[in-house]
Amino acid sequence: MGDLDIVDNSRIVMVDEHRSFAETLQIALSRSSNMRIVGIEDTATSGMRRIRRLRPDLVIASHRLNGSTSGLELAEELRTFERLDGRAATPFVLLSSFVTPSLIRRATAIHKTMVLSKRSGLDEVLCELQSAVLRGRSAGAQVSDPFQLTPSQQEVLDYLALGLSPAQIAEEVGVSVHAIRARIRGLLVKTNSASQLEAVVVGTRAGLVCPI
Repeated sequence: MGDLDIVDNSRIVMVDEHRSFAETLQIALSRSSNMRIVGIEDTATSGMRRIRRLRPDLVIASHRLNGSTSGLELAEELRTFERLDGRAATPFVLLSSFVTPSLIRRATAIHKTMVLSKRSGLDEVLCELQSAVLRGRSAGAQVSDPFQLTPSQQEVLDYLALGLSPAQIAEEVGVSVHAIRARIRGLLVKTNSASQLEAVVVGTRAGLVCPI
């Protein structure tokens, strides 16, 4: 849900109310990628202190945190601090067990912020992070995807890869089913695909989506 410039060897600060989940993700990342979690906190206050001290390449935070401040509010606080301090925006991944169109809109309105569902499980979180690394690597090399998908078409492709129907995608994105079907038609044309399934296969082979 969104796209970030995440690169290999990213140093991550994770803020999560469940330390066991954070530590499990820490181990999984160390085994499956070059990304590593260098700090774990469970409140927005302690998380912000750690972020300011370590200056990580990526922040991963649960929407629900111990204390009175949410992960979304932490993202907003971080952006305010970075603007005042003259720093570039740090990519921010918001994890939530209840992903709603409203939450997606609020999060993606914050520069370089994306939402992932915690309910999809650890494997899916890893998959999305690794997919973002692939996109960041291509952007760093100044290589565009072979199909020149628009951001909305890429978003639709990501949702199709997760098995969502056009109606479900429309609900998640907050637009009409008609608009989603129009984006799918554009996606099929650009990828020279005869079906949504073929578009997912073609996109996966091109490294645009993480294989399921």
